[in-house]
Amino acid sequence: DGTIPFWRELGERVHEHGSKFVLQLAHAGRQRDIPGIEFRTGLSSTGKPDPLHGFEAERATPAELEEIVRAFAAAAVRAREAGLDGVEIHGANGYLIDQFLHESANRRTDEYGGSIENRCRFLFEVVEEVVAAIGADRVGLRLAPSSSFGDMHDSDPAAVFDRAVVGV
Repeated sequence: DGTIPFWRELGERVHEHGSKFVLQLAHAGRQRDIPGIEFRTGLSSTGKPDPLHGFEAERATPAELEEIVRAFAAAAVRAREAGLDGVEIHGANGYLIDQFLHESANRRTDEYGGSIENRCRFLFEVVEEVVAAIGADRVGLRLAPSSSFGDMHDSDPAAVFDRAVVGV
């Protein structure tokens, strides 16, 4: 809430030049190498450590995932309160949503793992809540099916991302 005035001012400056301002919303998951931010142990789909930096990660519980879904929606509402035009959900490049999509990082056996449908569940929940919060016309989604950043890979990426795109 304390950053809303900053984003409002920045958004006004962007709008003065006739441009739109869309804020990217992300959860880094196990990739938590953001300068200046101190993290507790990262959360991931299955608790595999970050392959880039070796950071430890804990398997996110369903309750933690529900909290993260609500946080995405709350952040989208704050972006709109700040006068921004919309948000882009970051579901790529080894961040948390991407960790659920790829079998290389998702070894879960519950409703968030295994089948392609289950691996897409977290993405679908995030998109659904953000759209409900600010409207579909103000939400974008970033996916990167061919990116292997963060050791992301899958035996059938076309099937995973076909389902991800159709589902949202």
